[in-house]
Amino acid sequence: METRKIKKSEEIYSSFIGTVSFFGKMSENYAERMTPPETDETDKNSWACFDGAGKMCSRMTTDDYKIHFDGHVADMCGVAGVATLPEKRNLGCVRALFETVLPEIRERGFIFSYLYPFSYAFYRKFGYELCYARNEVTIPGNLFKEYPYDKNFTMYEKGDDISGYKSVYEQFARDKNLSFVRDDSAWESMVARDPYTTGRYAYLHRDASGDADAYVLFKVGDYDMDGPNTMRTTELAWTSADGLRAAFGFLGGYSPQFDDIFWEAPDGLNIHPLFTETADIKVSRPASGMNRIVNVAKALRLLRVPGGTGRAVLSVLDETLPVNSGAYEIEWENGASSVKPVSKAADLETDVQTLAQLATGFITPSAARLKRNVIINGNEAALEALFPIKELYLLEKF
Repeated sequence: METRKIKKSEEIYSSFIGTVSFFGKMSENYAERMTPPETDETDKNSWACFDGAGKMCSRMTTDDYKIHFDGHVADMCGVAGVATLPEKRNLGCVRALFETVLPEIRERGFIFSYLYPFSYAFYRKFGYELCYARNEVTIPGNLFKEYPYDKNFTMYEKGDDISGYKSVYEQFARDKNLSFVRDDSAWESMVARDPYTTGRYAYLHRDASGDADAYVLFKVGDYDMDGPNTMRTTELAWTSADGLRAAFGFLGGYSPQFDDIFWEAPDGLNIHPLFTETADIKVSRPASGMNRIVNVAKALRLLRVPGGTGRAVLSVLDETLPVNSGAYEIEWENGASSVKPVSKAADLETDVQTLAQLATGFITPSAARLKRNVIINGNEAALEALFPIKELYLLEKF
């Protein structure tokens, strides 16, 4: 079994695997793509596993992203397009891919890796773990009428400046772990759409001083004049309480057309206290992807540490990426920290999966100790201070 990067001439076979695995359909002229190009250049983000006869039987794609993490910008490798031919499943192909890809992306400087699984149990075997639950809320449209509309929203039209949207998002997202650092192409996709041809709308709010402080993005697919209809906001972001209230007032103007407003809110936002009538507000928290620490030492160095002074020793087990395994001592004083490998007894013994949940801020040590394969030997107060619950936000899907 061989795992390596895919050559340009092999991309068509990767497409075959995806088509067969997910029951898609190739275009009728796909045979034209089977003529090998003049070069055998490889794609750094496309990987495949080949059987002993040289047949491609499994594939994976990766992509380079940057996310916010505890006040820093960290490199995260997104994993997608994992597929194996049905007749080649359960032969260790995906494991072979991860055992090849993970060391390379670590060498390239990635600290985290994220994916959206078909099975959480399956990808947990490779060191990934659930680290985010979407905060999906559905709110009756007429409840938004409680908020006055100040008439300071402007719709984006093709060619307009989108810097206001960027500035709002940068303030909104920078303190939320897992949130993407968006590049220009991401903003083009999210905001810079012609509303008259796409049914995607972007509205920016400015305060009394003219500064952007909120925006609403939503899309309209099949709209039934006789209803009922649900507006699906693709993002609502704000930099001040006034900005959020203005956005709510703006959405209230749509209440005659939309019975409900669906919104994927930041996970730290408690929706119910924001409205006087809450009985019909629906909130769900579905699991939404898995995070993995690719470089434990670097991740621990980026942790936002408590005030004062303290120390903790963590023992980490990473079966797929053994270079991460070992004991680490974290010492901190007045916001600064140091991390070093040690041979000391550990305060916390954990696998790399649970460490990802702790570092991300998805769970606390008191919750982690209820899991299997987690042992807390002492120093509980320092551990709880080091790994508090944090606000998370991850809108992008890949």
